[in-house]
Amino acid sequence: MYRFESLPDYKRIGVGREDGKAEGEMMAIYYRHAELDLEKGGTFWLSETPDEVSMGWDAACKRTCTWAVFRSKADGRRIAYMNTHLDHMGPTARKESIKLIVAKIAELFDDDMPLFLTADFNSPDDDPIFDPLKEVMTEARGAAPETDNRATFNDWGRSNDAVIDHIFLRNARPLTFKVLCDENYGAPYISDHYPVVLTAEY
Repeated sequence: MYRFESLPDYKRIGVGREDGKAEGEMMAIYYRHAELDLEKGGTFWLSETPDEVSMGWDAACKRTCTWAVFRSKADGRRIAYMNTHLDHMGPTARKESIKLIVAKIAELFDDDMPLFLTADFNSPDDDPIFDPLKEVMTEARGAAPETDNRATFNDWGRSNDAVIDHIFLRNARPLTFKVLCDENYGAPYISDHYPVVLTAEY
């Protein structure tokens, strides 16, 4: 867990995918430490050996999923969260990663616990790889009464039609889903993806 001078209200959980420490991409989860206590959490690799630093199936990169269970300081309620990034090259890796995540959901979280899963899935939400996930979670974009279907991947201005970043939820009700692609943050693009934001209640 870390705190940062630029984000004093937040702590972070997550490790680098290359060494299980700080090297490489991190599927970090940031949370407001004044509101939430981190009860438990960790990171697993999207591979045949998820408990060790590894690259799975036909993936081009090591990929991880960070998970956490938080407890509200206000009322003691618990909430679970997962953040991941599926491989951009390996179709088998994407398919098997979803299966692994579904298995981990059953292993890590109580059935009645509110759960959120966010990711660059590198796949549109009608891809058959999501079928096992849709059996246990709901895709927020399609379920929220106030929503959009705007592109999420901009490729630094070279693309404007890929919808590959999704949010799934369970035991919670989506209220609004938005792709934040209209704001001026002081640069033409702050990432090759646009921020995706969900408001929900549980």
